[in-house]
Amino acid sequence: MPYYHGAILELLIKSGYASDNRTEKGLQWLLSMHQVDGGWIILPNSCLPAQKTDQFWFGSALPPDRSRPHSHLATGMILRAFAAHPDYRQFPEIIAAGQCIKERLFQPDKYNDRKAATYWFKFQFPFWWPNLLTALDTLYSLNFNSQDHDIARGLDWFLTNQSADGLWEIGYGSGSNIQAMRRWVGLAICRVLKRFVDRGIKS
Repeated sequence: MPYYHGAILELLIKSGYASDNRTEKGLQWLLSMHQVDGGWIILPNSCLPAQKTDQFWFGSALPPDRSRPHSHLATGMILRAFAAHPDYRQFPEIIAAGQCIKERLFQPDKYNDRKAATYWFKFQFPFWWPNLLTALDTLYSLNFNSQDHDIARGLDWFLTNQSADGLWEIGYGSGSNIQAMRRWVGLAICRVLKRFVDRGIKS
Protein backbone atom coordinates (compact mmCIF):
# COMPACT_ATOMS: atom_id res chain seq x y z
CA MET A 1 0.00 0.00 0.00
CA PRO A 2 2.17 2.92 -1.21
CA TYR A 3 0.13 5.58 0.60
CA TYR A 4 0.66 4.02 4.06
CA HIS A 5 4.28 3.43 3.10
CA GLY A 6 4.64 7.15 2.36
CA ALA A 7 2.92 8.19 5.59
CA ILE A 8 5.30 6.04 7.66
CA LEU A 9 8.34 7.37 5.80
CA GLU A 10 7.26 10.96 6.49
CA LEU A 11 7.30 10.25 10.23
CA LEU A 12 10.67 8.49 10.04
CA ILE A 13 12.22 11.39 8.11
CA LYS A 14 10.85 13.94 10.58
CA SER A 15 12.23 11.78 13.41
CA GLY A 16 15.78 12.08 12.07
CA TYR A 17 16.05 9.07 9.76
CA ALA A 18 16.30 10.95 6.47
CA SER A 19 19.77 9.56 5.73
CA ASP A 20 19.05 6.02 6.92
CA ASN A 21 19.61 3.38 4.22
CA ARG A 22 16.18 1.87 4.91
CA THR A 23 14.51 5.24 4.39
CA GLU A 24 16.42 5.65 1.15
CA LYS A 25 15.30 2.22 0.00
CA GLY A 26 11.69 3.08 0.84
CA LEU A 27 11.75 6.36 -1.06
CA GLN A 28 13.34 4.71 -4.07
CA TRP A 29 10.60 2.07 -4.06
CA LEU A 30 7.95 4.80 -4.09
CA LEU A 31 9.68 6.48 -7.03
CA SER A 32 9.62 3.15 -8.89
CA MET A 33 5.87 2.84 -8.32
CA HIS A 34 4.52 6.12 -9.67
CA GLN A 35 2.07 6.40 -12.54
CA VAL A 36 2.81 7.78 -16.01
CA ASP A 37 1.00 11.01 -15.06
CA GLY A 38 3.40 11.52 -12.13
CA GLY A 39 1.21 10.55 -9.17
CA TRP A 40 0.38 7.27 -7.44
CA ILE A 41 -2.60 4.96 -7.06
CA ILE A 42 -3.88 2.53 -4.43
CA LEU A 43 -4.01 -0.70 -6.42
CA PRO A 44 -7.10 -2.28 -4.76
CA ASN A 45 -9.10 0.88 -5.50
CA SER A 46 -8.43 0.49 -9.22
CA CYS A 47 -9.74 -3.10 -9.36
CA LEU A 48 -13.29 -4.32 -9.78
CA PRO A 49 -14.86 -5.99 -6.71
CA ALA A 50 -14.95 -9.32 -8.53
CA GLN A 51 -11.17 -9.21 -8.88
CA LYS A 52 -10.59 -8.95 -5.13
CA THR A 53 -10.42 -12.67 -4.48
CA ASP A 54 -8.40 -14.45 -1.79
CA GLN A 55 -5.64 -14.82 -4.37
CA PHE A 56 -5.67 -11.05 -4.87
CA TRP A 57 -5.23 -10.33 -1.15
CA PHE A 58 -2.90 -13.17 -0.19
CA GLY A 59 -0.99 -13.81 -3.41
CA SER A 60 2.11 -12.08 -4.73
CA ALA A 61 2.11 -8.29 -5.02
CA LEU A 62 0.67 -7.03 -8.29
CA PRO A 63 2.12 -4.10 -10.27
CA PRO A 64 -0.19 -1.15 -10.95
CA ASP A 65 -1.50 -0.26 -14.38
CA ARG A 66 0.78 2.74 -14.91
CA SER A 67 -1.50 4.25 -17.57
CA ARG A 68 -4.35 4.92 -15.13
CA PRO A 69 -4.77 8.44 -13.65
CA HIS A 70 -3.35 8.95 -10.19
CA SER A 71 -5.41 8.97 -7.02
CA HIS A 72 -4.90 12.19 -5.06
CA LEU A 73 -5.62 10.19 -1.89
CA ALA A 74 -2.46 8.18 -2.58
CA THR A 75 -0.43 11.00 -4.10
CA GLY A 76 -1.18 13.39 -1.26
CA MET A 77 -0.03 10.98 1.46
CA ILE A 78 3.06 9.82 -0.45
CA LEU A 79 4.21 13.34 -1.31
CA ARG A 80 4.39 14.27 2.36
CA ALA A 81 7.34 11.89 2.74
CA PHE A 82 9.24 13.48 -0.14
CA ALA A 83 8.33 17.00 0.99
CA ALA A 84 9.84 16.24 4.41
CA HIS A 85 13.16 15.14 2.88
CA PRO A 86 15.71 17.93 2.26
CA ASP A 87 17.05 16.32 -0.92
CA TYR A 88 14.12 14.48 -2.49
CA ARG A 89 11.83 17.50 -2.28
CA GLN A 90 13.95 19.07 -5.03
CA PHE A 91 13.75 16.15 -7.48
CA PRO A 92 12.01 17.06 -10.77
CA GLU A 93 9.71 14.04 -10.53
CA ILE A 94 8.59 15.13 -7.07
CA ILE A 95 7.87 18.66 -8.27
CA ALA A 96 5.87 17.08 -11.11
CA ALA A 97 3.90 15.03 -8.58
CA GLY A 98 3.26 18.27 -6.67
CA GLN A 99 1.83 19.68 -9.88
CA CYS A 100 -0.50 16.65 -10.03
CA ILE A 101 -1.91 17.27 -6.56
CA LYS A 102 -2.09 21.03 -7.10
CA GLU A 103 -4.20 20.64 -10.23
CA ARG A 104 -6.56 18.24 -8.44
CA LEU A 105 -7.50 20.65 -5.60
CA PHE A 106 -11.28 20.90 -5.06
CA GLN A 107 -11.97 18.00 -7.45
CA PRO A 108 -13.28 14.48 -6.70
CA ASP A 109 -10.79 11.65 -6.71
CA LYS A 110 -10.67 9.29 -9.68
CA TYR A 111 -11.39 6.28 -7.46
CA ASN A 112 -14.06 5.37 -4.93
CA ASP A 113 -12.18 5.62 -1.63
CA ARG A 114 -12.74 9.14 -0.21
CA LYS A 115 -13.84 10.16 -3.70
CA ALA A 116 -16.16 13.12 -3.00
CA ALA A 117 -14.75 16.61 -3.44
CA THR A 118 -15.98 17.43 0.08
CA TYR A 119 -13.08 15.41 1.51
CA TRP A 120 -10.82 18.35 0.64
CA PHE A 121 -12.51 20.15 3.55
CA LYS A 122 -12.32 17.45 6.23
CA PHE A 123 -9.38 18.41 8.44
CA GLN A 124 -7.58 16.59 11.24
CA PHE A 125 -4.40 17.00 13.25
CA PRO A 126 -1.95 15.34 13.28
CA PHE A 127 -2.21 15.09 9.49
CA TRP A 128 -3.45 11.81 8.04
CA TRP A 129 -5.84 11.75 5.08
CA PRO A 130 -5.08 14.32 2.36
CA ASN A 131 -7.15 17.50 2.36
CA LEU A 132 -6.72 21.13 1.35
CA LEU A 133 -4.59 21.89 4.41
CA THR A 134 -2.21 18.95 4.03
CA ALA A 135 -1.88 19.62 0.29
CA LEU A 136 -0.94 23.27 0.78
CA ASP A 137 1.49 22.34 3.55
CA THR A 138 3.17 19.85 1.20
CA LEU A 139 3.21 22.22 -1.76
CA TYR A 140 4.88 24.91 0.35
CA SER A 141 7.71 22.47 1.14
CA LEU A 142 8.03 21.76 -2.60
CA ASN A 143 8.63 25.50 -3.14
CA PHE A 144 5.31 26.43 -4.76
CA ASN A 145 4.14 29.98 -4.03
CA SER A 146 0.95 31.99 -3.70
CA GLN A 147 1.34 33.49 -7.18
CA ASP A 148 0.26 30.14 -8.58
CA HIS A 149 -3.45 30.19 -9.48
CA ASP A 150 -4.29 26.86 -7.82
CA ILE A 151 -2.39 27.74 -4.64
CA ALA A 152 -4.08 31.14 -4.50
CA ARG A 153 -7.51 29.48 -4.75
CA GLY A 154 -6.63 27.17 -1.88
CA LEU A 155 -5.40 29.97 0.36
CA ASP A 156 -8.44 32.07 -0.50
CA TRP A 157 -10.74 29.25 0.60
CA PHE A 158 -9.33 29.47 4.12
CA LEU A 159 -9.57 33.25 4.15
CA THR A 160 -13.22 33.20 3.11
CA ASN A 161 -14.32 30.25 5.26
CA GLN A 162 -13.00 31.33 8.65
CA SER A 163 -15.63 31.08 11.39
CA ALA A 164 -16.66 33.98 13.60
CA ASP A 165 -14.57 32.60 16.47
CA GLY A 166 -11.42 32.81 14.33
CA LEU A 167 -11.13 29.05 13.74
CA TRP A 168 -12.38 26.76 10.97
CA GLU A 169 -14.93 23.97 10.89
CA ILE A 170 -13.14 20.65 10.47
CA GLY A 171 -15.94 18.70 8.78
CA TYR A 172 -16.21 15.91 11.34
CA GLY A 173 -19.40 16.83 13.19
CA SER A 174 -19.56 16.79 16.95
CA GLY A 175 -17.71 15.01 19.72
CA SER A 176 -15.77 15.62 22.92
CA ASN A 177 -12.51 16.31 21.11
CA ILE A 178 -13.85 18.43 18.24
CA GLN A 179 -13.09 21.79 19.83
CA ALA A 180 -9.54 20.74 20.70
CA MET A 181 -9.12 19.44 17.16
CA ARG A 182 -10.39 22.75 15.76
CA ARG A 183 -7.67 24.58 17.69
CA TRP A 184 -4.89 22.32 16.43
CA VAL A 185 -6.21 22.52 12.87
CA GLY A 186 -6.52 26.31 13.22
CA LEU A 187 -2.89 26.55 14.29
CA ALA A 188 -1.82 24.44 11.30
CA ILE A 189 -3.87 26.62 8.93
CA CYS A 190 -2.35 29.80 10.34
CA ARG A 191 1.14 28.37 9.90
CA VAL A 192 0.47 27.52 6.25
CA LEU A 193 -1.02 30.95 5.54
CA LYS A 194 1.90 32.73 7.20
CA ARG A 195 4.49 30.68 5.33
CA PHE A 196 2.97 31.50 1.95
CA VAL A 197 2.57 35.17 2.87
CA ASP A 198 6.21 35.37 4.03
CA ARG A 199 7.40 33.69 0.84
CA GLY A 200 5.41 36.19 -1.22
CA ILE A 201 6.99 39.12 0.66
CA LYS A 202 10.51 37.78 0.18
CA SER A 203 9.98 37.17 -3.54
